[in-house]
Amino acid sequence: MEEKVSPKLSIEQLEEIANDIREDIIRMLEHAGSGHSAGPMGLADVFTALYFDIMKYDSKNPDWEERDIFLLSNGHCVPVQYATMARAGFFDRKELLTLRQLGSRLQGHPERTKLPGLESTSGPLGCGLSQACGMALAMRMDEHAMEGQPKQTTGKQPEPPRHRHGLPPGASGAAGRLFHAGMDGEFTGQAGDRKNPQHPLRRRGEQQVPPGLPGVPAAPR
Repeated sequence: MEEKVSPKLSIEQLEEIANDIREDIIRMLEHAGSGHSAGPMGLADVFTALYFDIMKYDSKNPDWEERDIFLLSNGHCVPVQYATMARAGFFDRKELLTLRQLGSRLQGHPERTKLPGLESTSGPLGCGLSQACGMALAMRMDEHAMEGQPKQTTGKQPEPPRHRHGLPPGASGAAGRLFHAGMDGEFTGQAGDRKNPQHPLRRRGEQQVPPGLPGVPAAPR
């Protein structure tokens, strides 16, 4: 699938979209009779920049393998993501008024399997970083599984394996780079066996509590 290149919007146009998103958030919450307002309203500019200027995606094909992946840690702020996704064409804006209703795809916290375009289920604050690290590792493992496979001389090349959660191989992104920087030694073997005294996990385990703290034993070796 060819990447779609949309014309860049001006700052004024982006500001107008952000204000429209804020209005949609107010309507959603008023109609639902409950929900968080401050976080979603404050994030309208951020989501506008992501969905209308920065991220690469296809709202008509949410599972496009070349898409960028966005993970929301503070799931209670999801009304701003719903409003932004509706504006971006993922679903009809009329559905926004079903927020928090029984059976609705738009719940108070995002559920990945409910709505195409959502990449994770979240709620516990800060869960996005750990989810991103896990996804990045799974993608890298999928990529490594393809290494060494014989190439076909005729016909199509073998399809790269898709992770069981439907994530696209190679879509590690910034979170993947952060994860690689912190964990390469553990999962690629570049730091050697754990018995190696220079292995990062062993070094962490051998750190001792500074002397002079009463009642605090040194960390076990």
